Parts: sequence; structure tokens; C-alpha cells
Amino acid sequence: MQCMFCFEDFDKLTREHVIPDRILKIFPEQDITIDNEKEYKDSKGMVVHDVCANCNGVLLRALDDYGNPFIRENFLDKFERNSKLTINYDYNFLVRWLLKILYNSARKNKLDLSWYQRYLKFILHNNQENIPKVSIFGGLHVDLTLMGEENQSFGSYYTPLYIVHNPRVMIHGLPYTRSKYISPNKDALRIPHKHDLVKIRFGSAMFFIILWEESAWESRINDFNSVFEVVYPYKLYYSNKQSLVLERVTDEIICVIPDIIHDYNAMEVSNRIISNSLPQESVEASKKIWDEYWTEDKKLEGRLLNEMLLFPDNKKIKLQYDALMKRLGRPDEEQNESTATENEGEDLPFKL
Repeated sequence: MQCMFCFEDFDKLTREHVIPDRILKIFPEQDITIDNEKEYKDSKGMVVHDVCANCNGVLLRALDDYGNPFIRENFLDKFERNSKLTINYDYNFLVRWLLKILYNSARKNKLDLSWYQRYLKFILHNNQENIPKVSIFGGLHVDLTLMGEENQSFGSYYTPLYIVHNPRVMIHGLPYTRSKYISPNKDALRIPHKHDLVKIRFGSAMFFIILWEESAWESRINDFNSVFEVVYPYKLYYSNKQSLVLERVTDEIICVIPDIIHDYNAMEVSNRIISNSLPQESVEASKKIWDEYWTEDKKLEGRLLNEMLLFPDNKKIKLQYDALMKRLGRPDEEQNESTATENEGEDLPFKL
């Protein structure tokens, strides 16, 4: 069997996490694994079984030894709409760590591997003779959902960790395409000479990464990076710098549709649309009222009901739900009737 990093043959290969195991352990609340479009109720994360012990336990571990503390020390806090965060970084370690993760993800998702394999010596050994053409932009994830993303909206679940290949970088934004009744794909920014676009979220850390083909001119890459930083909220990690000021890159729409990227204008339009639909003056004000109304037991009940819908064969979730109902004095067989009765006379948290 051949290791997919050093390409030497071994009798046995080891398991390598796509999202590093130590990152998964920082966010135990993300206990959903999506593997080839199948969803599992666990916290194991996606893995590939094609890495030798030396690459996995020595060379790649050194990258995780940089990347995992980088996330832990900078991106576990919750940020506000107007937050700014100054971070220090080592560019070589950061780019190699992220490319290692993307290469794992590409193999897991059966994507074209040719780009990554040209630069494996750089990823493994920091070989400066063949440095990849890559642009890494960063930003902050700010939760602008009404009820709070941890509470899991109906039919979805909390995902503080994700990797999205080929996100849509929108020119005018989703509010514009919906108002014009056109496909979002028709509003996607065309980026010549890119091999892949990738969007990553690790807690409050957001990355937008462009993998450039070898045919891309350095001058045109630099021109694109300069314009992109002005129009979009993502900021470039420069190879010749060691610090960066990050700002919010999410809006009320992106928080629930993570596979798109909005510019400053579309973010402001999204804010106006959502705020104008609420009785309060902002999402933050409405969220505060929801937080006062929505008790921890109600949050847990909603999450378990949601997960029973998503994973109907998972007996552990059903046992957790039954235990909650017993503690609340609402036996399962009476749940539908009692919930309907309670809600019938219950005031809404908003004054309409």
C-alpha cells in the first residue's frame, strides 16, 4: 500500500483525520460527521486511511502542533458584529497546515489531486524550491442567526467546523439574485487560472483559500488579491508579514448558507433585509429576547427533536429525549398533546 504523502510502499497505513483530531476535540458540540454526503451522529470526524506512520506521526504532526494552538489561542471566543482581532502568525507553518488539511479533504471527496501532489515536498518539508501559488484570506465568523446557531435550526445542526470546496464568490450577492429571480451561479465571480476555491471554518476562524494554477502570473494574482481585499471583508495573510487584523466576514444569510461569500455591500443589504423583518431593531436585540424566553430545557428539547428527525434510527438520541421528558414530567406518549396544549396559550416572545 502506498502512502499518499511520501508515495513509499508499506504493509500498513495509518488513519489521518481530515479536520485534525485535536481541533475536533476543541469543539465536542459538533457531533455530526458528514462523510460522502452521509450523515452520522458521532464526533469522530472524517478520516482517510492512506498515510504512513512517519508522515502521520512525525511530519504532519509537526504541522498540527502549529495549527491546533493557533486556533485554540485565537478563535474560541464569540465575536460581535463590529469586532476586530489582531493575530500573529507564521506564514509557512500556516499555509502548509492548511494545505495538508485541504489535501486530506480532496482525497476524501475524490477531487483532483494533481495540484496538491506537485507541492507535497513543500507541505512535508517546507521545500522552498517549489512554493505553491496560493492566496489565503482570513476573517471572523460572527453568529448572526436569530436563535443562536448552537440551538440548531429545524432540519439542520450546529457546524462550527466545515470545509467547503468551490464556494460561490458572489458579485452582487444572494439578495440581488433573489430580487432578480436569477440563479446564484450566474452571479458567481469568475476567477481565471484558479484550480480550486475553498472556504474553511474552525470556530470563529474563517479562511478563504485560492489555489492558483502554475499558469497564473504573479502580477495578476497580486492585482486580484489587492482588489479582493477592498471589495470583500476577507484579509490576506501575507508571506512577508507576521500579523493581521481580521474582521467579520459573515452576515445574516451566510450564517445559514455557508457555501457563498458576500462582499461588503451584500452584507449590508442582508443586514437590512433581516432587520426590517423583525419587530426589534436588530438581530442582536431579537436574539436577546429569545435567549430570555428559550430556556436550556427548551433548547435541548428542540435539538433532540431535530436530531430524531435527522437520525430516526439512532436509539441513543431517543433515550436522551425520553430521559428529558421524564425529568420534565412529560411522558413521551403524551408529548404531542401536552406540547400542543402548552403552546396554545403561551405568549410569543415578541410583541407584534
